[in-house]
Amino acid sequence: MRSQKPKLDRHRVHNSKDEPHCYICLEEGSDESGQLLMRGCSCRGESAGFGHVSCIVRYAEQKSLNSSLDLDEFKEPWEVCTICHQAYMNKLAVKLTTEFVTFVKENFPEDQLRQLVAHNSKLGVLPSTQENEYAAKQILSIIEQMKTSESFIPP
Repeated sequence: MRSQKPKLDRHRVHNSKDEPHCYICLEEGSDESGQLLMRGCSCRGESAGFGHVSCIVRYAEQKSLNSSLDLDEFKEPWEVCTICHQAYMNKLAVKLTTEFVTFVKENFPEDQLRQLVAHNSKLGVLPSTQENEYAAKQILSIIEQMKTSESFIPP
């Protein structure tokens, strides 16, 4: 896996319930790469639901690697907040689905079905842009490859 666990800065660890902090690492402020806390779900309150993208990605990678063959279980940590159980939205959703596509390409390069699921996830959160068109073309390309693959058996 390409993500590494961020080092914990003991001086930045969350001490107050009123300050936004990452619900995974419990740190306030930005992560080691300088990325600020984000919240893109239905959590409410001054501190609920904030997370570093790097922490959410690391969590999602672990959940996906430990999931069964069930594709819904495989994609859920990339799409749904573990606190409010609502779908991620806006910039956070785009960042996470972009990371999801990368994760699947790196960890499941021969698994066309998982690649299709990841690209479809990304397509579902993108506004109409060139990136949206690229994701749609990737999906169509994977489907064409699946059609010609002798080993593919539809679910």
